[in-house]
Amino acid sequence: MLILIADDMTMGREAVQDVLEKMYPNAEFIEASTGEEVMAMINNGQAPDLIVCDHHFSEYRPIAKGTDVIRWLREDMAMSTPVILFTSDSSAGQSLKKEWQVRMLGCIGGLRNVVKDILG
Repeated sequence: MLILIADDMTMGREAVQDVLEKMYPNAEFIEASTGEEVMAMINNGQAPDLIVCDHHFSEYRPIAKGTDVIRWLREDMAMSTPVILFTSDSSAGQSLKKEWQVRMLGCIGGLRNVVKDILG
């Protein structure tokens, strides 16, 4: 199983990987710090079983949001890879909930439950 974790903050990537490694000790993890890195990995043949992606990358990047990555995956690449989008910005979380009709997790425990639902 291959899991891609995308976050511009190293600490965020490490925290997510720490949780998921305990759940799936045999999983392989790859990391991206920008949306462009996610796109490059997939264009170069990486085929993750799950993508866990921060909502906010740097505003100075061409791909500034995790939702941009999801749109690219779904529309340009026609990929149905499950994506878990996370953010520590509660106001962004509320707008995501409304625009994308997503489920709010609230904490790491929520992340565990969603990953179990997706990967088993």
